[in-house]
Amino acid sequence: TGLMLLENTHLHKSNLLKLHSFYLLWLNEGEEFVKIAKRTSRGASLSQKCLDPSLLTSGPFNSAKSTILMSGTLKPGTAYRDLLGLERHRTIIKEYLSPFPEINRRDFIINGVTTKYEKRTDEQLSRIALTVEKILLLDLKTAVFFPSYDLLKKILEKVNTSKPIFVQEEGMSPSKARQVLEEFKSDEDAVLF
Repeated sequence: TGLMLLENTHLHKSNLLKLHSFYLLWLNEGEEFVKIAKRTSRGASLSQKCLDPSLLTSGPFNSAKSTILMSGTLKPGTAYRDLLGLERHRTIIKEYLSPFPEINRRDFIINGVTTKYEKRTDEQLSRIALTVEKILLLDLKTAVFFPSYDLLKKILEKVNTSKPIFVQEEGMSPSKARQVLEEFKSDEDAVLF
């Protein structure tokens, strides 16, 4: 067959071979993966989501001599330890207070909006964008944090503000991220996404 020819000639960049490999994985993965088939405007798409990340993470993390995992938003640490399949006896969980003086912070808890994955409707994203806009009306230098770059992009498209906007983008090099942060810091009325 064509696939045997591709495999035997080592033409691993073939899209057909990639599709074949993905399809075999898609069919043979266990119940810890949700398989998704849907129609799109360009045809059909197949994808899968792993429901148990520890299948992929526990091996590398537990075989490493040491690993440091950090997050500014993920709590509680024990839940993420278990979710990632980290060995309890080798895991030390630490939580630190904010290093920023309280006078330089204004924290808001807003009811009626959520970034919960299954509730990310267009209406919910618009509500979040409107909430961000209201906060930006305050005369404050503002940083807005998101659980993912995808969510950042979707909400940023809906935000209307006259403030200078700086965005840390997915895959941005550390030097470019530092440059964006420095530019944000030097602007008195800016917002960082």
